[in-house]
Amino acid sequence: MRQLAAGDVQRNVISMFDKQTPEQMVASVEHLVSLPDVYVQLDKTLKDPNHIIEDIVKIVSIDPAMCVRVLKVVNSSYYALPNPVSSISVAVNLIGERELHDMVMLASVVNSMSLLTDKKLDIVGFWRHSIRCGITARNKSDTGRTNATY
Repeated sequence: MRQLAAGDVQRNVISMFDKQTPEQMVASVEHLVSLPDVYVQLDKTLKDPNHIIEDIVKIVSIDPAMCVRVLKVVNSSYYALPNPVSSISVAVNLIGERELHDMVMLASVVNSMSLLTDKKLDIVGFWRHSIRCGITARNKSDTGRTNATY
């Protein structure tokens, strides 16, 4: 069975849009995947200018798998800390709001995508393409911006 590269997927999606009306596309959807509550709550909290770090820690602590991810990342060689971190509060402070937001979003999307994968889709190529698009979009949005929200 031939796997589709990310570019093929994009062309197929564009082709699908050209051939179907919005009503037909909505009618053909079998099921929708929504983002987990942890991401939705975190995103809402980070957009509130009056949030405090304890609000963020409380949200991340709801999801044990997310706690493990956060601790793994902060204890990785990327941060090269002299001592291991075991506190979610310390980990969240070290990682930072923007990176935490992106990490939770990525984990949410990956978990959602695992429900939707198609054997014909080159998932590695798809993710590489998606990450490149995300990095490019972030770089373009950061150009000229002096004060990022998170």
